[in-house]
Amino acid sequence: MAACALVFAYVRSASADELVGRVVKVAEGDTLTILDADKQQHVIRLADVDAPETAQRFGTGSRQSLAALCAGKTAEVQDRGLDEEGRKLGWVMCAGINANGEQVRRGMAWVNPYTASPTSALYALEGNARLARRGLWRDRRPVAPWVWRARGR
Repeated sequence: MAACALVFAYVRSASADELVGRVVKVAEGDTLTILDADKQQHVIRLADVDAPETAQRFGTGSRQSLAALCAGKTAEVQDRGLDEEGRKLGWVMCAGINANGEQVRRGMAWVNPYTASPTSALYALEGNARLARRGLWRDRRPVAPWVWRARGR
């Protein structure tokens, strides 16, 4: 069974600033693991977004949303450097869908104000999700993950 998984995990290599691989794990609504053509695993954090922590309200739903978008699919990752924990940051495309933007559009992640450009199109997606009360915006007072972490959970 594991051998079959490795055979199906094969994907092509891309340019130096792009990584391509099969999504083998979704840890949170903004973090996934891909297996590249050389059978190397890479933990990728979606750039410019921040999803609720697993123990936080909507955390499980956010993870499930990203899994529905990407689990088992080929992901193309545009490298955006490393985060403070050494994970690769990237813009992730799964089956032709921009996972970063889709998580925000679905109300399953915030735009990260510490990393996103002030002119990022993600802010419009977040605004629309808020107005439509999608996902975490159904909550009367959603707590941003960076606030939740600062409060010590």
